[in-house]
Amino acid sequence: MPVGAIEEGVIVNLTRARAVTNGYMSDEEIQWIAQTASRYERIVEVGAWTGRSTLAWLDNTKGNVLVVDEWKGSTEGDLVDILARMGSEWAWREFVYNTRHSSNLEIMKMESTLAAELCREQGRTFQCVFIDASHDYASVKSDIEVWLPLVESGAVICGHDYRLDSIPGVKQAVDELLPDAQTMLPLDHDHSIWFWRKP
Repeated sequence: MPVGAIEEGVIVNLTRARAVTNGYMSDEEIQWIAQTASRYERIVEVGAWTGRSTLAWLDNTKGNVLVVDEWKGSTEGDLVDILARMGSEWAWREFVYNTRHSSNLEIMKMESTLAAELCREQGRTFQCVFIDASHDYASVKSDIEVWLPLVESGAVICGHDYRLDSIPGVKQAVDELLPDAQTMLPLDHDHSIWFWRKP
């Protein structure tokens, strides 16, 4: 069961995740992801960038991880400047390289809504969905709405950057749709993951 604080004594594998230095997850956050991954076997990550968090999921689950991303940057313009400088395919190439030895990875290189619809048509459900794509209110709200029906009863939906200061859209969407969601503790820049267990 996901908890707000990182659990002591839980052994996780973060070797590959920590080697990815161009990601945006703190060490505490990838520890939380790894511990959560160890409890689930059917996981979805919506938004992966270069794969730092993806590797924490992949290397700590006994099951499979479906990654959904277009690798184009965020709708609010975040990360687009990096792609303009490094090349439009840079993040995708970095992701492929970083995850190249992962046999339990499935990729849907497409928009989140389309991927969720395809999974619904295939009758797929998941034990954990992690949302970390575009961070504007409309995008986060849409991601929660389209993936929540695919989360099994008793399973968890969660995401990154639950902070009012620099990214208000995430908090606004989560508070509106999942008002009893919990967060990592203490809630700050390095502990910004939110989570909600589906009844």
